[in-house]
Amino acid sequence: MTKCSSNRRRSTVLVVLGVAALVGAIGIPQAGADPQAFGFTGGSQEYTVPADVCAVTIEASGAQGGLASGTTPGLGGTVTATIPATPGETLVVNVGGRGGDSGEPTAGGTGGYNGGAAGGAANSTPGGGGGGASDVRQGGAGLAARVVVAGG
Repeated sequence: MTKCSSNRRRSTVLVVLGVAALVGAIGIPQAGADPQAFGFTGGSQEYTVPADVCAVTIEASGAQGGLASGTTPGLGGTVTATIPATPGETLVVNVGGRGGDSGEPTAGGTGGYNGGAAGGAANSTPGGGGGGASDVRQGGAGLAARVVVAGG
């Protein structure tokens, strides 16, 4: 891997809300290019840091929750951070999924991809499922490798 020096540039990773603010998405620019978009897939994706990049700025937004009768689902959280990066290293990208809508009359919605909790079941108004987090992981794919997380 290439050693970083003071004349290397920073790259930007964007995690933005997707269609109708339902799921997250992540965009990462290649050297000298516009950001590359990472949409919701329901699984992990990878990004290789370009040769001339030694720091990555990440703007992340988690996915919204599911609908429940008579309510408006909450949006996910948003966070911005800059992390040091090594040219050639692989970052693992997880884009959160929207929480499932409640099933009338008593079933709670399913939790969204990447950590969203299931909605509670109730006799009168069950809850929508929680939205999943969007995150970037460095040095591995496990939860302990998370370096930036925007909760759903």
